[in-house]
Amino acid sequence: PYYEHALNNLGKIYLDLGNWDMAAKNLKKAIKHKPDYDMAHNNYANAMLSMGKISEAITGYQRTLSLNPKYAEAAFNLGSAYKILGNIQKAISSYERAIAINPKYAEAYNNLANIFSDLYEHDAAQDKLNEAIKLKPEFAYAHNNLGNVYKDLNRFTEAIECFNKSININKNFAEAYNNLGNILKDLGKYNEAIEYYNKAIEIKANYTEAKSNILFILNFLSVESQKIVTEN
Repeated sequence: PYYEHALNNLGKIYLDLGNWDMAAKNLKKAIKHKPDYDMAHNNYANAMLSMGKISEAITGYQRTLSLNPKYAEAAFNLGSAYKILGNIQKAISSYERAIAINPKYAEAYNNLANIFSDLYEHDAAQDKLNEAIKLKPEFAYAHNNLGNVYKDLNRFTEAIECFNKSININKNFAEAYNNLGNILKDLGKYNEAIEYYNKAIEIKANYTEAKSNILFILNFLSVESQKIVTEN
């Protein structure tokens, strides 16, 4: 009677290890053994999503929710799958469904905010991120995303505070260091910006965006130096 649970657990381990094929193989066996096993359907859909098989993932999440309409994680995952496909309205509906099932789902508020931010609906994004942070004060990603919203609104002081909070929570948050560098660059504080970009690269060696930002500053300063020499 516990065979399907063992297969599901094994599939979940393979998921965590990044071995999608073995995860899918074991989860498919679990579903075959117990077709109404909602957790196995959700995990199988996660494997499909990781393999880039978005349509199959969506089918899996929908099947999970048909078996268990109160499965908040499946609704959340469905939203992520729709977002990848670019179906924004269905992504929003899915995240809202996850929140309706679990009003304390901070990650769903965060992802919903990211969509609103992409749509330049900054007030809505700010509201959702504040809710995420209220539910989960140590949510580094939400603080970082709120910083991005403030940056888009040219509220640099508040943005800097948010990025610093992210880093205080997670010292290895490369994206937050890069975002701080971007603000300092915009404020003309180039040396400080480069320090933060270098910190991001220390954490994430192949961080192309941070490296490009440093090159941009160096090229800009080089051009400005040549202008000064020419003018003199």
